[in-house]
Amino acid sequence: MDGLSNLSLRDLMEDSDVQQIDEQELTVMFADIVGSTRLYDRLGDIEARFVISQSLDVASDLVSQHKGRVIKSSGDDVMCVFDDPNDALNAACSIQDNFLDKMVFDEVVISFHIGVHTGKGIVTDNDIYGDTVNIAARLTDAAKSGQVLASEYTVQLLGNDLKNMARRYDTVKVKGKSEKVDMYDFVWNTSGEETGLIEFLGWEGTSSLHLTVQQQELLVPPETNSVFIGRDQNVGLKVIGKMVSRKHAVIDYRHGKFVLRDQSTNGTYVKIGDGEEVFIKNEEFPLSANGIISLGKTIEDKPNLNIEFEHQEPKDPTLY
Repeated sequence: MDGLSNLSLRDLMEDSDVQQIDEQELTVMFADIVGSTRLYDRLGDIEARFVISQSLDVASDLVSQHKGRVIKSSGDDVMCVFDDPNDALNAACSIQDNFLDKMVFDEVVISFHIGVHTGKGIVTDNDIYGDTVNIAARLTDAAKSGQVLASEYTVQLLGNDLKNMARRYDTVKVKGKSEKVDMYDFVWNTSGEETGLIEFLGWEGTSSLHLTVQQQELLVPPETNSVFIGRDQNVGLKVIGKMVSRKHAVIDYRHGKFVLRDQSTNGTYVKIGDGEEVFIKNEEFPLSANGIISLGKTIEDKPNLNIEFEHQEPKDPTLY
């Protein structure tokens, strides 16, 4: 070290290849398979490894189709880079749509949670360096099954079609950064044979979903993208309870049906008609008929906090 003691950091950098590497603005996306550990427990090492590998290959192909490049994989996810954030979001939605409600391998359902962030970084053949990677990874960790989360800066760079599908979701703390990062959730849907195209859900003449809890009522028309349920002040339907998260669950309208998506700490109980009570946590459940939703507790625990839902046929589409 004696020979280096009189050299500054700038001197060392000028004498090395580092000066030839420039930071550039890029968009990083992580696509991570949900519940890979459970797959190994259920299928065994060989079968699970095959299913995961094949699923990541499909995701990688979709990334390439949207002008992205897979940099590396850690076993159950892929890290990708895009020049254009619009391509990144279209790729993310394409991946989610491709695996939606599909039994990929013999009754095995694969789902992803995806995070996207745009910022400065350095790209090599097999890695990306910079805060952009850390933020994209943190967004991925925060995303639920089937969810695409992007940073506010990424959303600002998008075209109107994609930007209009972004909804303010939450904030997240990133290690090493003093300020939290604002996250946006993308409500995605597909049209026709093409994958990854996003459209507004217009009137289709289907029923609305009527929700009631205590003295509250909420009518959710089919063109609604997302309705949050929980104890937060700004949700569509507010439920106060010790086991209820701030944004406990989301009701989406996709492919002609209402779907309940749990994103809570304590899970959600759902009962359709006279059927059995079903527990979901970080999972989705189709609200195919009338029934009851209970946030964080069994339906029999505190009946006064149960959310009753029923489908109502609209009398006049112009009212919605």
